[in-house]
Amino acid sequence: MDAEPGVALPIGDLAQATGPALGGFVGGSYALDDRWEIVGRAGYLWGASTKLQVAGLSMGSSLSYAPVLAGARYYLLDPGAVRLYLAAEAGAVLVVASESGTGGDSSGSSLYLGGAASVGMQVDLLDLRAGLLTADLGHAGTSTSALMTLGFRFGAF
Repeated sequence: MDAEPGVALPIGDLAQATGPALGGFVGGSYALDDRWEIVGRAGYLWGASTKLQVAGLSMGSSLSYAPVLAGARYYLLDPGAVRLYLAAEAGAVLVVASESGTGGDSSGSSLYLGGAASVGMQVDLLDLRAGLLTADLGHAGTSTSALMTLGFRFGAF
């Protein structure tokens, strides 16, 4: 079991629709052997608003994410105090969009097939990970964020 506070920084066109997202994940893993693990995690990332002023009108928007992901982790090094790994995950991502402006506020949500790819390093109970989170694999160019987490491992199966 583990807990991973983290931050997601929007990339490309997504940065115009939302600010950085803060939140975290809880998850677990099951070791298949010394190199492979099956992993799963769920979390929530709250997106900060972006503000835009056009022709005297003020508008704001934000996107928040609730991913539920499963996948695999491959360790590049034999068991030891420090382990480097690669991870790939896919699953459902609930995206909640909020908009505000002079005409009022609105919000909506959609469920997408998303995924994450990352590299990480485990040092004893700490797990530092960096990679990409894509909320909608069908529109990866406009739904990808750089995701960084610092996890704390409480136990293993």
